[in-house]
This record gives sequence, C-alpha cells and structure tokens, in this order.
Amino acid sequence: MLFVTRSINQVLGGLEKQIVTIADGLSQRGHEVYVVSLDTGDVKPFFRSNLTQGITWIGLGIGNPEIKANLGEKIRRQYELYRLIRRVKPDVAVAFMIGAFLVSRLPTFFTRVPLILAERNSPDIYRLTSARKKRFLYFIIMFFSKRITIQFEEYKNKYPRFLRKKFVAIPNSIELYPVRRDSIITSPRFVYAGRFSFQKRIDLLICSFKKYCELGGLGTLHLFGSGEQDHSLKELVKSLKAERIFFHPPTREITEVLKVCDINCLLSIWEGFPNFVAEGLAAGIPVIGLKECDGVSHLVENGKTGWLSTSTDVEEIARIMRAIDDLSTDAMQSFQVQAKLSMSKFDSATIFHKWDQLFFQLA
Repeated sequence: MLFVTRSINQVLGGLEKQIVTIADGLSQRGHEVYVVSLDTGDVKPFFRSNLTQGITWIGLGIGNPEIKANLGEKIRRQYELYRLIRRVKPDVAVAFMIGAFLVSRLPTFFTRVPLILAERNSPDIYRLTSARKKRFLYFIIMFFSKRITIQFEEYKNKYPRFLRKKFVAIPNSIELYPVRRDSIITSPRFVYAGRFSFQKRIDLLICSFKKYCELGGLGTLHLFGSGEQDHSLKELVKSLKAERIFFHPPTREITEVLKVCDINCLLSIWEGFPNFVAEGLAAGIPVIGLKECDGVSHLVENGKTGWLSTSTDVEEIARIMRAIDDLSTDAMQSFQVQAKLSMSKFDSATIFHKWDQLFFQLA
C-alpha cells in the first residue's frame, strides 16, 4: 500500500493522525505500507504509531510543502514519485486530499497502479473556503480516481452526480480510552483540543464562555493546541478580561486531555470527522457543537450525547453551557452512557475491514 499526503512531519491535525492510525492498523494486519509526503529529511509524525516494521516513511524533499510549488518543483515531485512507485511496486495507492491526488495521478497512471482519493474532509470545504473558485475543476479531476472514500454516506449528496458511483464511506476508526468519568460535576471543565485556526472558531468559544461566566457559570475553559491564531486568541482573552480560561500546549497523550475534560467543545465552520469529538464520546464525554457543522452533527445527537446550537449566537451557546451547570447527576450520567454507546460502530476492526475490502477489490 502506498499512501501519499502533502505533509506529515510533526504536523498537528486530524488528517495526519488518521493517516498514522490507518497505516499502523493495516501494517498490523499484514500489509506492507509506505507513507510518502513532500517533507524534507527524516519524517517523524507528531502522532506516533507503533512504528511496526511494515511502515516506511518517505519524504520526497522537493520544495516546501507549506507553500505553493513552482512548475519545476511539481514536475520533479511527480518524477520522483514515479521512480519510487517503479521501485516498490505497490498494489494500490491512496492519496489523502486533492493536493496529494494531483501529485499522484500521473505517476500512478503510467505505472498502472489503482489510485484512491481519500477525502477526509467535509465537502463543505469546496463551498466555504477559497477552494470554491476551482471546485468544478477539482470535481472533474476526481473523476479520474478509481474510488473516492468519504467519512459519511450522506456526504456524497454534496458532490456532482457523475462522481457518486465512485464513493465508498469509510469513517475514521476510534480508539477506546479507559478514562473514568465523574457524573457529579459542579464546575464543568469545558475543553477544546486541536489546531488554533479560523476553521475552528475558537474565538466564538472564548466569547461564549465569557458570556457564560456573566450568566453565573462556575466552570473553566481549557484550550489545548497551537497554530496561526495562537497569539490573537491570547490577546482576545486579555482584551475581554476573561477569567478561568487556560491555554495548554498540544499533547500526543490524548488520555491526559480526556482526564481533565467534562464537556468537549467544537464550534467549527466545517469538519470531516472530528477525531477528538469522537474520542471524547467514546470516553463518555458529551459535546457542545453547531447543528450546521458537518462531522459534528453526524456524530452528536442533540439532547442525548451532546448539545447542538442552531446558531453562532454567543448568548445561545452561553445558555447551553450554563444549563450544564444545573444538570442532575442522573442526567449527566445518561449523557455519558449514551456518548460511549454511540461510538461502538467506529471500532477499529470494523473500519479496517472496510479498507481491506476496498483494497482487495482494486488490487
């Protein structure tokens, strides 16, 4: 198996974590797995896998994966990938996201290796970001894949009809973390964990928490992560004179975050399959999210495993947070139990079996 992605070396992100998880899981099932990125030097994922003997990490080392490549770099990348494929002779290749697919399409075509496009984000990315300007071109390019994996079956309805026969729904696999949950919560610890980027709307969470405190809320807000908004978010907290908000560095040990989390908060514009939300649910942690957000709304059942706000109104979100303070022990325990039960369908054995089926169909 040959996996291709843009960058994975020390990258904090859900996509990168899942690539490591999938590669490690397939390797343990007996597959020989190569993970190729555009990184330079030794490739060391932020989220470490078991690093079994079946995984080989390769950085092409041409250009900077964080900026747009010039024509010469694009040609050299494709040529080096072509040489690599000729050498390792994979049965199937998987390109994670459209950027990696563009790098992989010609090399796999000339070596006759079936190429799968792994869409690990919500199709809303082609509506809500700058990708909308080229979305029809991207959709035409996707047609030249053998299969396209998506996170949820419903996502295919947001793509053009001519692509829909290519879709295979394979969600992320979720590890079960044995974290003890206390149903008696007098001052809830609200937690966000992930990248500090505009997509995640952490500024909205901070403003909502500030309003929650003004409504008499007694909880604390813990923000785990880093990113381009690191400085601006800390400045926002200062300007609001918000109290009981704590910043923490990103951590590889997800159990350390889950231990201090009573309520998971993710107010993203869009998500494909939010890993930490699912991991939290599997540990019995209910979620506050937005009803309009793909991924979150697919994982969270409003009033049963969490709370989905119908708008981005600060007061509405703050009222949801404030109501959690007044939940009875029985009500909180019900949320925790239902959260755990809801994630049973994403166990690793089920998900890796779907990958196996797909690979053997094409190999």
